[in-house]
Amino acid sequence: MYSYGKAVKGELTLTVAPRTRYNKLTVRPYESFQTKVRIDGIVMVPLNLLEDLSLRTDFFKREIEFFALVEEEETGHKYNSTNTMWIYDKEIKIELIRTSETFKPGLKYTAFLKVAKQDDTPASDGNRQLELKYGYTVREQEWRTAFYTVPSNGLVKLEFLPPNEPDVTFLNMRAVFQGQTYYLDRIDAALSPSNNFIQVSLITQNPKVQQNIEMEVNATEPINHLVYKVIGRGNIEIARTIPVPNQKVYRFNFKAPGAMAPRARVLVYYIRSTNHEIVADSVSFDVDGLFKTSITVSTNVKETQPGRSVNIRLQSAPNVLVGILGVDQGILKLKSGNDITQAEVVEDLETYDGGQVTKYRPPWYRRRRKRSLSWPGSKSAGFIFADSGAVIMTNGLLPNSGDEDLFTDNVIRIDENINNTPIQPPSELPEAVVPEGRLVIRKLYPETWLWINTTTGSDGTASISHAVPDFLSTYIITAFAVHSSDGLGIATSPSPITVYRPFFITMSLPYVVLKGEELAIQVVVFNYNNKAIQAEVTMENRKREFQFIVAGKDDINFAQQDRRTKYVTIPASDGVPVSFLIAPEKLGYIEIKVTASSSLAVDSITKALLVQPEGSTQYFNKAFLIDLRNPNSPLKRNVSTTVPRNAIPESGKIILSASGDLMGPCIKFINKLLYMPTGCGEQNLVTVVPRIIALDYLSKTNRLTAAMKDKLISDLRYGYQRQLTYKREDGSFSTFGERDRSGSTWLTAYAVRSLAQAQKYIYIDPKIVNDGMEWVIAKQSSDGSFIEPGEVHHKALQGGTENGAALTAFVLMALFESQAQDKYGQQMILAQRYIERELLSTSSPYVVSIVTYTLHLVDSPSKDRAFQMLLNMAERENDTMFWDNKESQVNTTDKQSDYWFLAPSIDIETVSYAIRTFAIRFDTAGAIPILRWLITKQNRHGGFSSTQDTVVALHAVSEIAPFITPPSSNIVIKFTYPNGQKELRISNAKSFTVEEIEVPSDVPYVELEAIGSGVGVVQVSWSFNLAVSGETPQFFLNALLDKTSTASYLQLSICSHQRERRNDTSNMAVMEVGLPSGYVADVDALPSILQIPKVKRVETQLQDTNVVIYFDRLDKEESCVTVPAHRIHKVARQRRVPVKVYDFYSQAKSARMFYRPHRTFLCDICDEDDCGEKCYKVEIQSEESPYSTNGVSTMLNMFTIFIIVTVSCCHALQIYASVI
Repeated sequence: MYSYGKAVKGELTLTVAPRTRYNKLTVRPYESFQTKVRIDGIVMVPLNLLEDLSLRTDFFKREIEFFALVEEEETGHKYNSTNTMWIYDKEIKIELIRTSETFKPGLKYTAFLKVAKQDDTPASDGNRQLELKYGYTVREQEWRTAFYTVPSNGLVKLEFLPPNEPDVTFLNMRAVFQGQTYYLDRIDAALSPSNNFIQVSLITQNPKVQQNIEMEVNATEPINHLVYKVIGRGNIEIARTIPVPNQKVYRFNFKAPGAMAPRARVLVYYIRSTNHEIVADSVSFDVDGLFKTSITVSTNVKETQPGRSVNIRLQSAPNVLVGILGVDQGILKLKSGNDITQAEVVEDLETYDGGQVTKYRPPWYRRRRKRSLSWPGSKSAGFIFADSGAVIMTNGLLPNSGDEDLFTDNVIRIDENINNTPIQPPSELPEAVVPEGRLVIRKLYPETWLWINTTTGSDGTASISHAVPDFLSTYIITAFAVHSSDGLGIATSPSPITVYRPFFITMSLPYVVLKGEELAIQVVVFNYNNKAIQAEVTMENRKREFQFIVAGKDDINFAQQDRRTKYVTIPASDGVPVSFLIAPEKLGYIEIKVTASSSLAVDSITKALLVQPEGSTQYFNKAFLIDLRNPNSPLKRNVSTTVPRNAIPESGKIILSASGDLMGPCIKFINKLLYMPTGCGEQNLVTVVPRIIALDYLSKTNRLTAAMKDKLISDLRYGYQRQLTYKREDGSFSTFGERDRSGSTWLTAYAVRSLAQAQKYIYIDPKIVNDGMEWVIAKQSSDGSFIEPGEVHHKALQGGTENGAALTAFVLMALFESQAQDKYGQQMILAQRYIERELLSTSSPYVVSIVTYTLHLVDSPSKDRAFQMLLNMAERENDTMFWDNKESQVNTTDKQSDYWFLAPSIDIETVSYAIRTFAIRFDTAGAIPILRWLITKQNRHGGFSSTQDTVVALHAVSEIAPFITPPSSNIVIKFTYPNGQKELRISNAKSFTVEEIEVPSDVPYVELEAIGSGVGVVQVSWSFNLAVSGETPQFFLNALLDKTSTASYLQLSICSHQRERRNDTSNMAVMEVGLPSGYVADVDALPSILQIPKVKRVETQLQDTNVVIYFDRLDKEESCVTVPAHRIHKVARQRRVPVKVYDFYSQAKSARMFYRPHRTFLCDICDEDDCGEKCYKVEIQSEESPYSTNGVSTMLNMFTIFIIVTVSCCHALQIYASVI
């Protein structure tokens, strides 16, 4: 069904085959069965397993797998799902349900037998008498026999009174029912040296917090005292010792504290006076009363039309905060877990319990039943304490014998972050009610409709009014409430609203197409009236942003290019597809507007299609520091902006910009500082730290507005939550979290420092910071240095080795900036002495720079000597000063790709630490030449070459800027170029505004002159696209289409390795795979790439049209990956798309190549009247079924299976199977 409740029509391909899960066994090949049928929302497919799967009699159960593939009739989109069912050798099953892991000799033991059919329905037919044979010995002739009548619910209650004798160690049972024999599990006896036991049970039905709970204790000997402890959420809530009047049965009660919900344990024991043996038992049970705050949500309508306003009513306690979420039902079907539910809260609170979860919950038990179920303890007193999560220290006799269950895991872990992006708040929606009869163009399609808070009034109610989105679907509204004293409440019944109209159109567009490509835009017109109607469907092109075209015609010339109209007849309760062939002519977003009109109704829809030039975009930027504190020294520069001849036509762009604040570009473009992915633990911090820097800087300069603060803090919270996905169980952080062999000292120190600094703006769990610090401190050697046990993904930034002064200085800096002096002062002194010693023997400018800054930070006596060493290593050129680490000597002659012109990350960090040192020394004049060099290396968005150098550089700029920014600025920048001139003005009044102007892309150079007074930054940015392989590739790179690729499926095999013959390896490497227009990645198959050595993470971007693969390194050994993708939009004359691989921290080590999918012509994608007389059709052979069609398998009896398949628009298939 579509999410708005109507049936999906199309063709179902159903494949049925036996399945085996025992991969270590050699099995016969199985027969499979496949059929194709029409589907209209739901279809029944009868099967005869014996004939269709060639099964024959055997004596064990078997799993049958059903694979359903539905092709939607109107769009041709395909959706699939898999389900399984079991077939059995017996019609009836009998299961033993224990109420305890063991029985206690001398005390009553209760168990249940569940008698049911294989589908868990009660066995109500035939003879109802059950014969049970049981005994406490292996000799069956000594067993007893009992007869029971099976009740209608199928649950037979068994009660045993095992004798309290030393040779009673187990209980065996066998049941006979309707002529079939069932062997049941053995139950072992509990253990005690004295053969004495107690048994605690819950007497109170439906226990609830703040009410009395009564317990009963039964013992095998008279007892004179009793100790009980009530454990809730891992804490001991009540602990008492009570006298007992020397009897075997005793009851006690207590008032249940709130922490007992949702689940509690009661641990009971006494100590025998003769041998000091501890005799114990425990019971765990559910406790109601967790959610004291009630909350309900309702709406004034259940169905409405797009854009209409609906009223949402909330009922709770007075003056409580209520959060409301409204989400497209289709998104919830595709990915759940982004909303808060009672079940999730209960499950989370139960993890606080340090004890063991019972192994014997019956299958009919469901959480939060009206009647609470209790579960007694384990085999011995020692196990009872352990299973309760309690630690006992005693000089008494604590029995602790018995065998543990052993399990072997054999699990392959795949990517844990596939498609896990949280639901984001929607953009603002219109509030106005849509008048009847008016044509409204639908433009708003948010997946998240509502994300708002409100407060109930004194009567406990609240009402909000909101307009529903334009997207036709069902939206699920949920709510939670927070009371100041009663706590959390969650609505148990979501309120659905269906956005629907009887006549409407839908349109699907690809994420992007390339200039020169042609595409078929498919519109589906739906008619849910009770009769067929004729409709006129028109696509408008008033702005002439594309051309209407026809396939197979030499002369394609429409009399009217501003619109095209088609006429269709839509049957009742059906939809008809309409296709328009267009060729985009304009770059950027073009408007696609379609209107369908009939005698009954009109509907219109408008969407934006992104058109980009082909090739890979190259970004260049020349930034200059404007220092006009002396107005008599104007800035003059000449910048060459020549675009190479082989650049893609119309892809060039030149932008001139200026800001009155050095942090202006960074703050404006803080969401996109770099043109590269940020999908690992270190890269993610570039979404965290710059926001902390911006908040600090804006607060220090008294320019932090409320709106800016809210946005930065909101993004900071999201970055913090994402960073936690890279935290390991031992408290450390690593680049890829638990996928790495060890945590990283460098990254853990970096993360801890960042989170510690974020604490002044958002809540950070102190345990995360403390655990991280403890882990780092544990990596300190006796000489004060820190070792790196994890992967070194950027060797240069750690001094070229896994250890050394650079790493130790970085850790010391992180500890100091995290204010760890009080706790780890001695360790920090050791580290300081180590880097002071190492400073004397190093020749690396980077090491000297980071050590010098760190020594200034901790106010070391050696700081001046270090500073002098740093100055001695500096290089000066014109009015700049910098340091060259000689990491790579790149010849940029005849180079066109942007990565050749990026400054080495290590040089940027070296200069940045130097500026920070000058700032600490209050030496502004000395810092200006260094700052002037650093500004020239930033990109248009304020970032630099990579993630870590961007963070350090922004620290440097933000720390020096307040010293050199005058109280007032008024600067005029004149740009002169052939046949043109532009002017920008910047001042304090708009210091954070980045003023931008675009000039013609064919301008070969720009001359700029800045006059006036003040400080700022001016930039000349240009970009263009290249569709050629990268120059002088440092990696071997080859991308080939596999033979399995078809016109609608793409499978790309990509291999890469280092070209250099020496034995060194790259830093962390990233491979970006672009997909052709109309294709999206097969996200379900991508996790298989993680099984390839060196691959650490796989993710998709740009609506699954770009695949990013992270390698921990690339060396001379070849690494190959396979990327699958499906075509979901029809695009012809597809342009080549890039595949590139690069060293993340040294992008000059890079390779780039292009590929294209199977050639698709316009005649391959046209429909009916869009296909001219010269068109020809080529039948595409259907893909081979993945299931084998030879071999046989066996089965006990003949079964007839009815398969019911339903399909929803989101597009989850559901398969139901019934056995007749």
